[in-house]
Amino acid sequence: MDFTSDHFSRAFGDSLQTFLNLKGITYAEAARRLGVERATLPTYWTDDSNGKRRKARVELLYRACIELGFEFEYNGYNIAARSLIKPEGQGQPRPSEQLHLDFSRQFKLNEDDGAVSVKLSRRQPGRFQLSVSLEAVS
Repeated sequence: MDFTSDHFSRAFGDSLQTFLNLKGITYAEAARRLGVERATLPTYWTDDSNGKRRKARVELLYRACIELGFEFEYNGYNIAARSLIKPEGQGQPRPSEQLHLDFSRQFKLNEDDGAVSVKLSRRQPGRFQLSVSLEAVS
């Protein structure tokens, strides 16, 4: 797989141009919403005299995803941005998921008889996995 910045720039520019054309978004409107000059926008999908494409700043990629709903596939990865916060008026926020753990044995941490192990890991954006291991006194 080619993960060079030139390859990414070409994929980004081609995908952005195709997206704008399919969605019927004018280049002037896209440039305004992305905070760039109208003349700058085509430089992302047009080669310069050396056959290179302009490299997009991460802020431009982010704004394209957020402001325009742009997303594209690059080398088997979906490049997109999604809000983890529900817009207002979309109903009540979902309550956090909780699991009640019942542990009714004697537990002493100040001696070597009992032990607690806690592990917190990020599973996916906005989700965490908490693992708790309790060893009771024999």
